Amino acid sequence: NATGEYEPNFVNADLDPGALAESVRVAKEGRLCFHGSSGTGKTAFARWLVSQCELPLIVKRGSDLVSPYVGQTERNIAHAFGEASETNSALLIDEFDCFLQDRRHAWRNWEIAQVNEMLVQVDEYRGVFIATTNRLNAMDPAILRRFDIKVEFGYLAPQQIEVLFQKHCQLLGLDRPSATIVNDLRQLTNATVGDFAVISRQSRLNRISSPEMFLSRLRKECSFREEGKRPIGFLN
Repeated sequence: NATGEYEPNFVNADLDPGALAESVRVAKEGRLCFHGSSGTGKTAFARWLVSQCELPLIVKRGSDLVSPYVGQTERNIAHAFGEASETNSALLIDEFDCFLQDRRHAWRNWEIAQVNEMLVQVDEYRGVFIATTNRLNAMDPAILRRFDIKVEFGYLAPQQIEVLFQKHCQLLGLDRPSATIVNDLRQLTNATVGDFAVISRQSRLNRISSPEMFLSRLRKECSFREEGKRPIGFLN
């Protein structure tokens, strides 16, 4: 949030995030897939969850693992899991979908080989492994079956938007939002924690002088998203 301290109560997921973090902390093991639209807090929650487990974290983006050389992507995948095992670290792979497309639509041998290597590594790994994706439907079904839990991250619920908005107004030294603004906030159906983070960074370069201006910028960020999914999660 705006204070720099992570607050899991601003996650809107279809599973209680606090209960999930506690379960993984106790087990020190789990294969988790976090999916949902960009900005919904998947990666930030993954980092927080691992911190609750008091484990070191290795982070890889899907693009870090992909190589144009035949066989190198598979070696990169194996090395990432090997490093996590050797150092007793949790492994987070962001943008997991970028190289694990459904094999039913693949026609190159190396595409199939990459998915097969990931299947082997996930099956053999004993630790905390988290993958995040914005495109769950594009992923190979065999990969999806390997995850113990798949958690969907939705847009912020109305009460979350209101609390975040008030927090940011306070930190920016703005007036308390009026009842009209609060009512307008409740009409937003696709706001994310990422939107608030973007606006907070904007304010350093382009000062926000009123709650009305803040609301205008929030609406603009939301307008960049084509779909208008409603918040779906545990908090609703």
